[in-house]
Amino acid sequence: MRLYAAILREDTWQPSTKALNGLGKAKADFDRIEKYVDQAWTQITNMRQAHPVVDWQAVFLAPEYFFSNRRESNDRFFSHDVKRTIVQNLAALAKKYPKLLIVPGTVLWTKEQNKGTPEDIRKRKDKMEWRSLFAEVFFGTNTKSKGWAYSGNPKGKNVRIAQNIAYVCLGDQIVKYAKVGNYKEVEGEKGDIVFSPGNIVGRFSVGGVKYALEICMDHALGALDSTSFMGAVHVHLIVSSYVGFNQRNSAAVTLHSSTESSAIKVATDQGYGKAGEAPGTTKQLIVPRTQQVRFIEGGGARVAAGFKNNPVKIGPLTIWAIDLDNQKLNITNAGDYTIKDTALPSVSDKYLV
Repeated sequence: MRLYAAILREDTWQPSTKALNGLGKAKADFDRIEKYVDQAWTQITNMRQAHPVVDWQAVFLAPEYFFSNRRESNDRFFSHDVKRTIVQNLAALAKKYPKLLIVPGTVLWTKEQNKGTPEDIRKRKDKMEWRSLFAEVFFGTNTKSKGWAYSGNPKGKNVRIAQNIAYVCLGDQIVKYAKVGNYKEVEGEKGDIVFSPGNIVGRFSVGGVKYALEICMDHALGALDSTSFMGAVHVHLIVSSYVGFNQRNSAAVTLHSSTESSAIKVATDQGYGKAGEAPGTTKQLIVPRTQQVRFIEGGGARVAAGFKNNPVKIGPLTIWAIDLDNQKLNITNAGDYTIKDTALPSVSDKYLV
């Protein structure tokens, strides 16, 4: 099977829309992702036509926090209504490219904790507290003792519940993976805001191809490894701001979209930055572990041969052609473009119309 991987490249995704916020910022983010997806699909189509194969799949991957407000405003999280608009647009985009698995980074959004009936409020609080406890016990997030779980007063009148969600889109299907790990996720945010972690490992299949998804700190915590008893996956996806790669599982290929460049960096007496650009006297060379593609030696996956350029670079996009050994990896039904075999919840049908 051939896998085409379109990865939004490193730190080049940062938008120039610093004056925008809220719905305007969300629209600018979506316009950008729509452009990148169109460019990726056009190039993937050209690659397929130039080098036809019997079975194939394609995935588009963007970095964490792609859909979020400006950090400078100390209010990175979109409202629930803005999030609904984003997901509705993503649903329309996925239908336009029904054979492209789209993981457009993550969406930061909040909902009001104390909105609705007393019973609604009680259920919402119980669910958040249970998920936080589960994340601490099973994934070691330890957010309470580190003080990273909330900003402001967590028992205030107008508390917002925050989540960091990766929407996995394919045709008319969308499932959602909530980030488990909380590394200062809401630190410094305006108002009273509490982070609600996820509690479901991001395993799913597309046809007979097994995927797993982790968001940034979840990889550092080993979220995928907690389900190693379920067997290896074929394709491991990581979206991050920055997280160093750890080869714990035996995925044939790992794809990583990060805002951190994989180029060598330097630590100086005045800070940190790219070699040749950071001011000051260099104290240490640092090689970030954020390579876009990694293979296990003898694991049944490799960069496809025969292309003049592999990968292909188009602006901030890098498009790879990767071959996976169907027989060695026991891959079947690669042409069944449906999401299955997952505990990840589907988004409401009202987003998919």
